[in-house]
Amino acid sequence: MRQIILRLSLLSALALAAVGCSGGGSGSGGLLDPNNPGGGSTTSPSTVALTCPPNAAPGMANTGYSVLVTGASSTPVPMACVTLTADGGTVSPPPATTCANSGTGGNLTNDAGRFAFSLTPPANVAEDTVYTLTASTTTAKGEIIAQTCQTTVRADTFQFTAPATGTPIIVGNENREPLRFQ
Repeated sequence: MRQIILRLSLLSALALAAVGCSGGGSGSGGLLDPNNPGGGSTTSPSTVALTCPPNAAPGMANTGYSVLVTGASSTPVPMACVTLTADGGTVSPPPATTCANSGTGGNLTNDAGRFAFSLTPPANVAEDTVYTLTASTTTAKGEIIAQTCQTTVRADTFQFTAPATGTPIIVGNENREPLRFQ
């Protein structure tokens, strides 16, 4: 019985390979195909909406970033290949595929036309720094549509308010001094 199941599984895998199934369900390896705009959708991308939190902390993965790709009548475009760039820091996850129409690395939107990602700014930010992020996709006609947003990476600052340097102190709970972060 196990041999029959194994053989059927093997035959199924060979049949899928023979007809060119990519496993992604898009028919073009998850890439935008002129004959099937949006990869797995019959809707061509017409709008890219990029959401960025206003602030980010340095040296750590900041979440809350997302891309929404929609077509005509605000219809979500699943399996659209989106290229993400940031002028500082690292966008995660890294590109998972190559976008067919642009040849650049990108990630695919989900069934709702969305792709969520994070930004990890450099850890050594000495002053507040504004970073620009860009999300772009290519339509079936080869037109690039993009949107940018900005997020400010806030430098960490703190100040000790007491005791003054060199002042002897008694150690104990009654001598607690709060730290004030700015």
